[in-house]
Amino acid sequence: GADDYVTYPFESAELMQKVTNAMDKSRLIREHTLIDKLTNVYNRGYFDLFIRKEFRRHSRSKRALSLVMTDIDFFKKVNDTYGHQAGDAVLRTVAGLLKDQLRDTDIVARYGGEEFALVLPETSESAAVKLTENLRKKIESVVCPVEEKNLELSVTMSFGVSSSKGVKSSADLISNADSALYQAKKDGRNRVCQYKSTKKGDAVKKAGS
Repeated sequence: GADDYVTYPFESAELMQKVTNAMDKSRLIREHTLIDKLTNVYNRGYFDLFIRKEFRRHSRSKRALSLVMTDIDFFKKVNDTYGHQAGDAVLRTVAGLLKDQLRDTDIVARYGGEEFALVLPETSESAAVKLTENLRKKIESVVCPVEEKNLELSVTMSFGVSSSKGVKSSADLISNADSALYQAKKDGRNRVCQYKSTKKGDAVKKAGS
């Protein structure tokens, strides 16, 4: 199973070079398995691992953890009208924008198709809603260049926000954010909805428009 070897006695410079090469190879393998190739953000597999780990950590420490599920409004229409090259360009632009607006401790992952997940450790629900509303406004003001077709497209996104407070599992946290996202789309898209649980049952509260 060895990738390389050094003979004894060895030169320290040679050893350091071989260690550096091995680290570079390990990084490339890690990126290949964890990064979505089209958008250059984390993939669904990494998100599944990360959200479970963060939920356990935040449950132990009783610290805030927020999750945002979001997708591009009417994305199918982009593909149908302008082709998949245009759709890919929009996905890359949106993913880059989401990634650039978050902190180093947050992650953005492509959840599937045109849907993305934002994991926000140490972030209260109100702070997550504020951040998400800023993201929504930023996205609707940005143009997505499609160089292959000499086009500039504008898109909007819908967002669902949930918090780990009072939630029993990471699966429930995801389900709550998905429910809020569904409500945002049902209410007309290009808006933020916040999941709220009440004693009488579950409800989704509109957080912005």
